[in-house]
Amino acid sequence: MDVDKIATELYDEAEKSGHTTLFWKHKIFRKLRECPQAVGKPRNRDFTLLHQAARWGVVEAVETLLGEFKADPMITSSEPSRQTAAELARAHRYEEIAVIICAEVARRNPPDEQVQPQQDLPSNNDPNVTTASSPYKQEASSKLEAELGPNSIKAWLFLESDDEGNCSWKHFNVDKWVDWQRLGFPGSFEATPLHEEKDLPPKSVMAVSPILWEWDGGEGGLSPPDWRPYSKENQCRLEHALCRAIASVQIKVENGQMYNVNLVAFRQFAAKEEFRTRRIRRSGVEIKDRYPMEVKLSYTGSERLNLGEVPDYWKTDPQFFSGTKKFYTLDWNNADDAMLINKIGWWMNKTMDGRAPSTMKARDKKDSPTLGAFIEKVEMVMHPELWRRYCYYRAKLKLEQAAAIKNHQGSQTLMSDPPHIVAASDPYKKWLDEEILETYMWHGTGAEAIDAIVGKGTWAPPEEDMEGLHGVTSRCCSEKSMFGQGVYLADLSSKANLYVSCPSCGKCAGTINGVRHKQDCHCFAEDVKKKGCYRMLLCRAALGRVHVEAEYKVSETGEQWDEKYKQSNSPKKKLVSWIVGADSVKGSPVDGKLKFPEYVVYDDCAVYPEFIVHYKRSADVVNKYSQYWDPLLESTFS
Repeated sequence: MDVDKIATELYDEAEKSGHTTLFWKHKIFRKLRECPQAVGKPRNRDFTLLHQAARWGVVEAVETLLGEFKADPMITSSEPSRQTAAELARAHRYEEIAVIICAEVARRNPPDEQVQPQQDLPSNNDPNVTTASSPYKQEASSKLEAELGPNSIKAWLFLESDDEGNCSWKHFNVDKWVDWQRLGFPGSFEATPLHEEKDLPPKSVMAVSPILWEWDGGEGGLSPPDWRPYSKENQCRLEHALCRAIASVQIKVENGQMYNVNLVAFRQFAAKEEFRTRRIRRSGVEIKDRYPMEVKLSYTGSERLNLGEVPDYWKTDPQFFSGTKKFYTLDWNNADDAMLINKIGWWMNKTMDGRAPSTMKARDKKDSPTLGAFIEKVEMVMHPELWRRYCYYRAKLKLEQAAAIKNHQGSQTLMSDPPHIVAASDPYKKWLDEEILETYMWHGTGAEAIDAIVGKGTWAPPEEDMEGLHGVTSRCCSEKSMFGQGVYLADLSSKANLYVSCPSCGKCAGTINGVRHKQDCHCFAEDVKKKGCYRMLLCRAALGRVHVEAEYKVSETGEQWDEKYKQSNSPKKKLVSWIVGADSVKGSPVDGKLKFPEYVVYDDCAVYPEFIVHYKRSADVVNKYSQYWDPLLESTFS
C-alpha cells in the first residue's frame, strides 16, 4: 500500500472540496480509516490534512483528526511560512479551532515537557484583550461560582479578533462546550472567570462565566416553587441559545423525554404536550442583551421574529426593554389619553348585558342589576417581559398558522359572527389582527389576583416566588373548570363583572345561573363607594384557531363535564387530536347550560393584560362615552 500516494490523494480532495463536514465524513474519513497512516504530511505537499481542516474552518473535522486519527498538531508547513495548523487557523480567523488545537498540544505535552507553539497567544497586557466585548456583564463577584453551587456550569468563551484587530469573546461550539463541561477543560490552558479579566494569566485566550439554569418542579400557580437544576449538558445548550437570541431550543432529559424551552417567555413545554408548562430561571453573570429586539425562531430555521414594536400610544422610552415594568395612569386632561379612556368606556358599556345577575345594592333599589359603568381611572400596563412573550406568541402564531386559521371552520364562524367587543366597533367589526383573530377581551378576577397578573403583586413573601405572582397563568385555574385549565376571557364586560371582587368585602357580586359563585356580596352601594372602585382587566388575546363549543355534557350531579376538557391532560392537545387543531375555545351560549359566551386560551403567552380599568357600577344604562368617541370616525387602536 502506497501510503504517500493515498495521503496525497486525500490532501488534494480536502484542498479542493473540504469546506463541509459531510465531505470529510463520507469522503476523507472513510478512506482514512482504511489507511490511518495517511494522516501525515505528503512528501510533495505543503500542508497536512489537519492544516486543510483548519484552513476551511471545519470544527468537526479538526476534532476527528486530532481525536480518532491522532494527527500531529505540531507539524509545520513547508518553507517559507512554517505554520502549525493552529497558526493557520488563526490566520484565517478561526480562533475557536486554534484554541482547540492548542489545547490538544497542551494535553499531549505535560507541563514539564510542554512544547510551545511558535506564535505566542494574546497577552493580558494587550489592550485589545482587556477591552474585548462580551455577551456578559462583568459585574459578578469572585464568590459567585461558589454561591451557585456544584450544579452550575461554566460558559466557555474564546477570544476572536476582526480585520482591524478588535477583540471580542465568543462561545465555543456547543457540543465541544458540553464535552468540556462533562470531562473538564483539557490541557493546561487555565479558564479564568470573565469578571476577573484583570487577573488573566499570560498567554490565556480563555474565559469562563458561572451560570445556573433551573426549572420549577412545583405545582405552579399559587404553590411554592421547587427549583431544580437542569443537567449540565442542557444548561450548556440553554445558555448557548440564549446568548445567540434563539427563541426556542429542544432538550432531552434523563428519562429520554423531549422538552421545548421558550427562551423568550422562560417556559418549558413537554414536546408532546404543549399545554403543560413549567417556569425556568437563570442565575449567574448577567447577560448584556437580555431583551433582544429580534430573535431567531430556532437553531435550524432561518425565520427571525421582531419583538421590538410597541403600541404608539404607550408612554415608553428607548430603554423600555432593558428596564422594569411601568404603570401609567391615563390623564383625562390629555387629549390622546382621554380618547383611550372614552374608547374603553364605550366598549365597557356597549358590552354590558343586563341579564348578568351582578347586583347594585342601592338603598332605594334592592338587587338592581348592573346596567352600566362609570370609568374612574385607567392604568396602562407596560411590562417588557410579558409584552415580549405575547409578541413572540403572536408572531409565531402568524408565521406558522395564518393559513390554517383562515381555513379553520371555527375561526370562520368567529369572523362572520365576531365577539361583542369586536362588534362594538360597528360598522367595521375590526379585529386588532384578523389573520390570527387578535382582539381585546375582558378578564374579571379578585383584586389581589389582578395585581399578581400584571406583576405588582405583594400578597406572598418574597421567598415564595410563586408562578401566579408573575403574569397570566392558567395553572391558577382549576382542572375542574368548564373548559379545563386555561385562561378564561369574556367579550361581555358584564360576564367578567361577575368575577370581580367587591372593594368593600372582597367577595364576588352574585350568582350564575342560580348557582352560588364563590361567596355572594351583599354590600350596599354607599359602602362600596367609600372603599374605592371595582377593577377589571382589558387584555389583548390572540385566539388563533378557535373551536366553537355548543354541546355540553352534564354529570348526574349537574356538573358540566366533557372528556375533552377534564382531567389533567391538555385540553389543547385533545382539541388538536379530536377537532383537527385548535388554539382556543369559544363556549357558545346554550339555554340551561351556558348563559353568556366564554373564551379560553391554553397558552399563558396568548394573553397580554394591557389595561386595569377602575370603574363604578351603575343600575342605569350609561351613555356618556358615545359622545366622546364615534366608532364611525375612529379606528380601533393596535
